[in-house]
Amino acid sequence: MTEKELDRLFAEMRRVPEENPVLPAGFAETVIRKHRIRARENQVFTRAAVFSVAGALGVLGTIYGFVSLESDRSNDQDLNTDVAYALWDPAGN
Repeated sequence: MTEKELDRLFAEMRRVPEENPVLPAGFAETVIRKHRIRARENQVFTRAAVFSVAGALGVLGTIYGFVSLESDRSNDQDLNTDVAYALWDPAGN
């Protein structure tokens, strides 16, 4: 069933009297299954978002750690150079 079909059936149910509902067989199961699928998709999306943010924070923390170690050794370089050397060392060290 598509969203349009579900919307049409819900609209019909609002108009039909309570004592004589006209729903196809398995309608409730289909609605529940679609709800569970969407809930699962939302959980997957939330987990992926949390893991990507955690990964980004881990990378930024690592870069900050490299920069702070480099700045402890040599205070004559500015911060931009420290970040550049933390990401890529042109001398290959």
